[in-house]
Amino acid sequence: MITVKAPEYNKRLEICRACPHFVESSGSCGTFLKGDLITVKGRKKKIRTCGCVMRIKAKLTWASCPINSWEGYITKATIKAVETLLKSLDEKPILKADKIQDFFDTYNKAFNKNKQVTNCVGCVKEMIKEMKDALKRYKHAEG
Repeated sequence: MITVKAPEYNKRLEICRACPHFVESSGSCGTFLKGDLITVKGRKKKIRTCGCVMRIKAKLTWASCPINSWEGYITKATIKAVETLLKSLDEKPILKADKIQDFFDTYNKAFNKNKQVTNCVGCVKEMIKEMKDALKRYKHAEG
């Protein structure tokens, strides 16, 4: 699923609109497309707001707020888990019985799905391809 359901979307937009960095005229987080360098309480370094149009970004499951007011379904920890899993499969492209549940758990968490464990090789290959594609998109979007 690439977009969140309406209640989650509305909650995210409500948080954005209440944020002091939200720009009403463009509907963006900070300056449209550019973002702004800001200081966030509890952080040593300044961060950049994203500059995204929030009515679009808030719909994406993987998207998150740059100041952590809301997280996407795919958290940085989940991305790391997917990267680790894919790296292990690149080294040894075999899912052993003791690792198959971990594989499905990681996939389901990353994509907000509920796929059941299967030994279908084609199904697992498709899931691996989906994870690789999503990781590429995520890394591209993060810049």
